Amino acid sequence: MMKPYVVVLVFIALVLSSAVTGVGSYRRTAHAIDQDIHQALSKTLMEKRSDRITADTIRTYRQYITIEELRDRAYLAMKVTRRDGQSRLEMVGSADCSIATIYQMSDQRMSYALMLSAILWMAFCYRPSSMKEDITVTEPSIVLGGLSYSATDQCFYHEGNRIHLTPMQQQLMTMFFEAKDHRLSKQAICEALWPKKEDPSETLYTMIRRVKPIIEEQGRLRIESDRGRAYYLTVIPS
Repeated sequence: MMKPYVVVLVFIALVLSSAVTGVGSYRRTAHAIDQDIHQALSKTLMEKRSDRITADTIRTYRQYITIEELRDRAYLAMKVTRRDGQSRLEMVGSADCSIATIYQMSDQRMSYALMLSAILWMAFCYRPSSMKEDITVTEPSIVLGGLSYSATDQCFYHEGNRIHLTPMQQQLMTMFFEAKDHRLSKQAICEALWPKKEDPSETLYTMIRRVKPIIEEQGRLRIESDRGRAYYLTVIPS
């Protein structure tokens, strides 16, 4: 079985890989936007050779934008810059792109795949163990009639529902289920349940009388007597 810290380390590695991949894709997209704006502006200035922004200039500028999602967001502006101590008016290109917009334009498929892998990894490592725990609680080790006895939690079940017995009744039924041919002598029962009682015959008779209707109704089982010397379980035909 894989150690818990290994499971956590693998999960953290996948999550970090997803984050790094996502950020890397975002930065590449942002860089591609800057490059596209720069080349479109250069081509526009070479073609128009004007220091004025007109509708035709903007239309030409957007035609040179190669990223389709960027065309409606791209715009031109005049900006005052200083070079060699002199102020100059220059045309600059830009795009109205928020962080969310750039993220949507970036390719995040690998990032999503890594994050999904992290989630599936945790589900694979932990869900089977919890399912196994649920199964071991109710999985019977001995089945007879309509009753099943789980050696794991030492309880009796009928169609998945726990049968409520008193501690002494529980001990008696456990002895029956674990005995060869589900047969017990009267002496063996008395010595196991009432080792210090001088004559527990009446007590045994009362217990068997009370447990009979429970197992007959819910388990299709009957406690038979062999001339008062022994008791055994039989299955009531359906």
